[in-house]
Amino acid sequence: MPDGKGLSYSQRAPLLLVSILFGAGDLSVSKVKSEITYGSTLMIVGKEWIVDAAGCREDYLRDLERLRAVFGRIIAELELQVVGEPLWHQFPSPGGVTGLALLTESHLTCHTYPEFQVATFNLYCCRTRPDWPWADRLREMLCAADVSIRIVERCALNNEDAFSQLSEHMVGSNS
Repeated sequence: MPDGKGLSYSQRAPLLLVSILFGAGDLSVSKVKSEITYGSTLMIVGKEWIVDAAGCREDYLRDLERLRAVFGRIIAELELQVVGEPLWHQFPSPGGVTGLALLTESHLTCHTYPEFQVATFNLYCCRTRPDWPWADRLREMLCAADVSIRIVERCALNNEDAFSQLSEHMVGSNS
């Protein structure tokens, strides 16, 4: 990761977010919280669920109406607010489906790969939401054999000193 020296706080802040999200050493939100200066605030600005469902039924991954139902259930059960209508693209056979719902909270996406029996989902919310039972629902609705869920908390710091201190720690942890 670049060290960000010579850049203003507002120019370096994205480097911090990228480092937290994409692995500067063993950096996690809890580690970040323990490293920042007293009086600084680490604000969670969003939560992202990155979900991979494997071993799904191939025909289900080509079924646009079934995937719309999955989106509908996620949106209804999490009380998400859709802006406009979700967009869908069905690829020519034997391809899958791509879906996107723009949310007031952010977005929900889906990409299916029937030839690999895989569906991927991404939900990003800038407002607190409970965890959705991804594994149970995707097993039920897509016959997924295995569901992997990664959760990323996106965060921001409120001041220059905290950023500088954490940046120094991150650069040191990459050595």
